Amino acid sequence: MKGLIVNADDFGLAPGINTGIIEGYQHGFITSTSLMPGAPAFDEAVRLARANPGLGLGVHLTLVGGVRPVLPPEELPSLVTADGVFVESYVQLAQRLYTGRVRLSEVERELRAQVERALATGLPLDHLDSHQHMHV
Repeated sequence: MKGLIVNADDFGLAPGINTGIIEGYQHGFITSTSLMPGAPAFDEAVRLARANPGLGLGVHLTLVGGVRPVLPPEELPSLVTADGVFVESYVQLAQRLYTGRVRLSEVERELRAQVERALATGLPLDHLDSHQHMHV
């Protein structure tokens, strides 16, 4: 049996995004979504996911986009701005990385914390993806 997966990312970034994803799922054109564990509306996204158990879920790994990390910002000085949030774009992250200003140990700890926060919800997760092409 063949099927088309239509994944909507940024679940948890903002209430309006959460609402749009759930409406798309309920109308049959979104089949899965990716949770952003450090995003401001993460807890709402988790509640909505529980109320819509057929929606596929994954983790939207995030190191950019101006959102807060899951770990305390002071533990990630090479990844955050003076405001304690991730740099705005993957280009800025790449510049930091290629100039040796990113500590890979911080990247590993933060991504692990994001996955663990998502797993702690008890929701079934089936994929990982990344925010703003961070995987590049």
